[in-house]
Amino acid sequence: MTSPSSWSDLPVEILLLIFDFAKDPIDILRCGAVCKSWLPTALQVYRRFFPLCFIQPEKDIDDNLVFFNILNKETRKIHLPEAMGKCICCSCNGWLLIVDDFSFPCGMHLLNIFSRTQILLPPSSSLPISFPDPHDKFRSIHFQCKLLLSGCPTVSDCMILLLLAHGSHDESTCAIAFCKPGDESWAWFLCKTPDWKISDAILNNGSIYASRKFPPAVISVKEDETIPVPEPILTHNIDGAFLVNSLNGHLLLVCYRREDPDGKLFDVFEFVISTEECNEVNDLDGCTLFMSPNGNHLAKTGNLETSFKGNCIYFFRHSEGDYLIYDMETRHSEIVPSRGLPGDGSSLILWVNPDV
Repeated sequence: MTSPSSWSDLPVEILLLIFDFAKDPIDILRCGAVCKSWLPTALQVYRRFFPLCFIQPEKDIDDNLVFFNILNKETRKIHLPEAMGKCICCSCNGWLLIVDDFSFPCGMHLLNIFSRTQILLPPSSSLPISFPDPHDKFRSIHFQCKLLLSGCPTVSDCMILLLLAHGSHDESTCAIAFCKPGDESWAWFLCKTPDWKISDAILNNGSIYASRKFPPAVISVKEDETIPVPEPILTHNIDGAFLVNSLNGHLLLVCYRREDPDGKLFDVFEFVISTEECNEVNDLDGCTLFMSPNGNHLAKTGNLETSFKGNCIYFFRHSEGDYLIYDMETRHSEIVPSRGLPGDGSSLILWVNPDV
């Protein structure tokens, strides 16, 4: 007598047919979470939509979030009532940083858009820099927040970090705050770099690194000191200095400028921290880099069923209200204006992907 089959034993061919009926990529991953054996197939199908971006609406969020696919210009609504009426500040690996309200002490939590799991965070009253009311356009435009996670925040030893910066180019305050799940308050330290004007931060092999624009460089950040690492040599000013972890574990500094007579809008440098080497690179080893002021994602897209091109940078430019597609090999750039995006093009834009 044969043992009865279970849902977990469904063959891959049947799962592919089932998942192909799903029009919502988020639902594909939620289906994959039903059985552990389903997840690899769910990820395979999901990558066809990879990646999606979330656009923060100008008005309060209802119980549906709107995601945008820049390839086919389609929008998709994701039912997520946990975000209703909240402010989404930034994201990391599918986790959204939510500010509940802007009255003291201003509650905060993480929300996973795939599993809808919530992680309570310490209140913002223990942070050195307060979150601006999103309706205060003047203060919001000079505020920067980036979420960093050392792992999955459902694990008790996960380190949750926030890069917080506020102010103009002439006068700014920057701090790095950190906590673990269950902590009642944030620990933090101010970045002791008055001439740095921190532009970005990242976790790499358990250490925190930050970047600056004037001149472009990277520092290793510790609570009591900032340690410079080898500086790349650039003879021109830049408009942005972003940090990305390469697939081989090294650190990439991506320098951006709005205009260049030769069409070279990006300079990319690879830091090998262990040997203190710094070299300029002219491609991304076939990968695709997705960037926005609030987060970056390097993806190996060559084996995916996607139209995203390797060695290209897709960059949402918040101040210009558009996104830029830049080919590192040909130096060809294409600008898609704000009319190609939902809303007015001035809203917060986040790449949202699971850590896959």
